[in-house]
Amino acid sequence: MKSIYCFMERQGTIWEEFVEKYDSQFEIHLYSSILNSCGNNLLPCMTEVFSIFWEKEEKGWFVTDVKELYDVVQELDSQFFDKMIYLDQNVPEILDLPFDVCKMMDLEVSILKDELTKKLINLLRKATFVTDYDQFSDFSDAIGFEIQTDEFKKHTLFIHICRSIFYAAKQEEIKMSEEYRIFLMSLLMKLEKNTEMANDFLQLVLESDKYQEDNYYFIWNQYKDISLRRRIDLDNVTQQLRDRMYQCCYNLYYEKIKNKVHKIPLAERKKNCVLVLTIQYLDNRHAPTNTVGERCKALKKIGKEVYIVNTAEHCLYQGYIPFYRAVEGNILSENYGKNEIEIDGERFNFLQLSVDDTILERFGILHELIQKIKPYYILSIGTGSMLADLCGNIVPCASMALAFSTFPHTANCMRILGRNLQQGELDNKEAGKVIESRFTFELKQQIKHFTRAQFQIPENRFVLAVIGIRLDYEVTSEFCQVLSDACVNGAFVVFAGIFDTYEKMMKEYTILAKNSIFIGYCDDMLALMEICDLYVNPKRLGGGFSIIEAFEKGVPGVYLRTGDVYTAGGEEFSVKDFDEMTQMIEKYKNDREFYRLMSDKARKRARLMTSSLEAMRDLDGKIMGKLEKEFW
Repeated sequence: MKSIYCFMERQGTIWEEFVEKYDSQFEIHLYSSILNSCGNNLLPCMTEVFSIFWEKEEKGWFVTDVKELYDVVQELDSQFFDKMIYLDQNVPEILDLPFDVCKMMDLEVSILKDELTKKLINLLRKATFVTDYDQFSDFSDAIGFEIQTDEFKKHTLFIHICRSIFYAAKQEEIKMSEEYRIFLMSLLMKLEKNTEMANDFLQLVLESDKYQEDNYYFIWNQYKDISLRRRIDLDNVTQQLRDRMYQCCYNLYYEKIKNKVHKIPLAERKKNCVLVLTIQYLDNRHAPTNTVGERCKALKKIGKEVYIVNTAEHCLYQGYIPFYRAVEGNILSENYGKNEIEIDGERFNFLQLSVDDTILERFGILHELIQKIKPYYILSIGTGSMLADLCGNIVPCASMALAFSTFPHTANCMRILGRNLQQGELDNKEAGKVIESRFTFELKQQIKHFTRAQFQIPENRFVLAVIGIRLDYEVTSEFCQVLSDACVNGAFVVFAGIFDTYEKMMKEYTILAKNSIFIGYCDDMLALMEICDLYVNPKRLGGGFSIIEAFEKGVPGVYLRTGDVYTAGGEEFSVKDFDEMTQMIEKYKNDREFYRLMSDKARKRARLMTSSLEAMRDLDGKIMGKLEKEFW
């Protein structure tokens, strides 16, 4: 039975009605006459609240009739409780405010038994004037490790500590360096998934005079990762601040290269030569790398001489400023020094820029290459390439996002959209700057044939496939409820990809746990689709490849009207919300004629979306026509 912790001054009619309402459902713990018992000081109450949280295994409710106590607990400790209730009984406001926040934290730390955690919290608190970036990086690693070892309690503990430190600063008990403040903001915004704090962080960095273009680009990339993984629900304000940061970054870089940059006229450029820039290039298990390879092969087939450069800009670490659990992009060190690379038996000119070089140093290398090969145009694959934007001042550049359903982020390039513009999406002027295209896929050849038995999938069940490399962030509670409802009606779910939190998630959804399996990363999706009946997609940005792999095998899909899966799969398989998704899964399961019809449509859609050569020939024509009319 869950508990309610009541810090009450009065026990009148309102209190009695509350007890009568909840007494049969909860254990009610009463702390009475608190104004007198705590000597009109918040400190004993706050310490008691912390003790309750730390000693109990599950969250309860917090109830009080003292408004000042409610307000402070709401600000510092709300994450300790499932619900917080203020009972208005006209208690006089006589608690002493402000109270000693630093003393409160000392008392709370003394309650902890884990010496490593106590030491880390004390180090973090004492670091208010630290400016050493390496020390913040060490804090980040240590806190991340602590939270992983005991996720809920430690996670909540560090949220509380951050809030308390900020509260102490507001009460002018402590002062902090700007570096410390932004680190604490990044810590809190990531742990709490706090949109407002994420926006405040960007605002602070933009308004500070401490940071330059490399710092802006570092932060912009970190926010791109946050958005991609849906770690925080960023809003329109975030987008405006990110856009402003990117533009400031571009302007500062451009000021440093503008005297060295000279446009190469159309007549001096090689008509059959294309320079392809990609922010990341890994191996064939990496879908974005496969996308680059497909585009390059298609360009070569239509007669282009293709040069591929990995600019290594994805989440680059240069320009680091204090940021909790900053992400660094992967790079294959074996590609350094290569001047050619093989893609499915075909060889291409290749260069991988060094992550040790600054953006300006990398630009210098690209500048020399462009002057040497004189491409007709540059094709940038992967949104937010500062180097592509800078190079667009030498040779016209067209940019396409890897999440092809979205607009690429660019300051100086033609924008390619992997679908048609929707009505009212852009005004006429902006729409005229966009190149509409059809994003296509070249599917990996099927090598294997699986059986349900080898994965312990029941032979007689209707099997739903949920595919993705970011399922930890994409499989939400709302989506789990959809899958649970399907399981109640006889379906079985196969999760494939990267889903480290599968076991933890299944503890909350026991029906789904009993009727699902996580098979890990699958390197032959066509083989997996042969043993599944329906592709079901959570709300996410990417996933375009996997829906077409399902369609190739005649497996229909169900997905929301958003992201790459919707763009790739088309309107006919989409649903407006999760309620309709639940209904549609049931229809696919029970209506065999409907299933057969949609299976045929899925195969036809796959044929359309895998005709890369025609799509690239059309895109190349649009780019060339646009640059010959509107550029130099």
